Amino acid sequence: MIARHVLVAVAVLALASAAVGCPSKTSSGVEGAKPNGTPEPKSTSASKPKKTISLPKLDAFLDDQRKSADLPALTAAIIAHGDVAWASGYGSADLAKKTPASADTVFYSASIGKTITATALMQHWEKGLFALDDDVSTYLPMKVRNPKHKSAKITFRQLLTHTSSLLDSDVVDDLVTPGDGTVSLDAFMRGYLVEEGAYWDDRNFGDHAPGEKYVYSNAGATLLGWLAERIGKKPFDTQCDERIFQPLGMDHTSWRLAGLPEGSVIALGYRGKGSAKKALPRYGQDPAYPSGALQTTVRDMGRFLAAFSHEGKLDGARILAAATVSEMQKPQAGPAGDEGYGLIWYRQKWGDAELTGHSGSYDGFNTEMWFRPGTGAGVVFFVNADEIAEDDSEAIVTHLLAEADAL
Repeated sequence: MIARHVLVAVAVLALASAAVGCPSKTSSGVEGAKPNGTPEPKSTSASKPKKTISLPKLDAFLDDQRKSADLPALTAAIIAHGDVAWASGYGSADLAKKTPASADTVFYSASIGKTITATALMQHWEKGLFALDDDVSTYLPMKVRNPKHKSAKITFRQLLTHTSSLLDSDVVDDLVTPGDGTVSLDAFMRGYLVEEGAYWDDRNFGDHAPGEKYVYSNAGATLLGWLAERIGKKPFDTQCDERIFQPLGMDHTSWRLAGLPEGSVIALGYRGKGSAKKALPRYGQDPAYPSGALQTTVRDMGRFLAAFSHEGKLDGARILAAATVSEMQKPQAGPAGDEGYGLIWYRQKWGDAELTGHSGSYDGFNTEMWFRPGTGAGVVFFVNADEIAEDDSEAIVTHLLAEADAL
């Protein structure tokens, strides 16, 4: 399977598990939570972001970084004081057409989209519709078990922490094609999870038992999206549109290329360096899309990060209760929590700073999204290059964070 991995060598994600059909809030819900995505009184228009400031020295630094790292384009955003304080772009979204990149250029954002998937699922959790340690089979049309450990249940928490034993095999590769795919999330999951299914492979599950070992799993994140779809009784991408993107004014964000506004500037991904750079196909909604096929901009993702890092609320629109945001950041017990991972979100050192967030990498794209717990200062940056050196990523994140701290 084409990897949608975090850029660090080992990326453990803690799980935000839960079980559907269990309306009691004593076991899983958050008392007093407002309906997800419902604007609170006196809200401003979420679709009209505040004007951002000018930082010419930062512009020069980032464009120099882009050129020295031989990146076609780099876009970035800073979050401060609960909103996107600054956003800009450099280089070319399309080298052949010489299309300038901006803060509103759409990128394939890879694994940072898992944070959206976790948010959509946890919106159901805080309604008391499932508990984190429930057997996910309770909410699916069939029983899901690792065939090597048939007595062991698979839980929401295990999926959210990459400890479910569900793995990534190569069967999805044949289903990934340029543009939006035709195989539905429902059809893919039904075929992937059970023996004799259309997309079954013996490598779909590991030899280890659920809960025993951390192994990063795009298939597990895809199952989280399917669970949200089943619990919410509405297509997963529609739920995200209605309950996350629209309330936050993420106007250039969609799980489908066809869902983007007409006239959107969409970056091409590139492989190689110098004159050997090669443009890659433009991928859209593949069957495993909840694991990382989100099309978005740094400005839009900055608005999501601003909401999450400020107790689930932006401009009067609440996407999660504050207690849910806190729960998702808590290091979880077991092999994932030992590494400091919460529910999809995880902690990582960047220079001297310990930040919470997520990274992403996919053919032709690398993405970073991080914030400092406590202050909410945060950064987002995207590049349309297949590779970026770890030192370059760290230099960009730490420089952006310093600017965010200074605002």
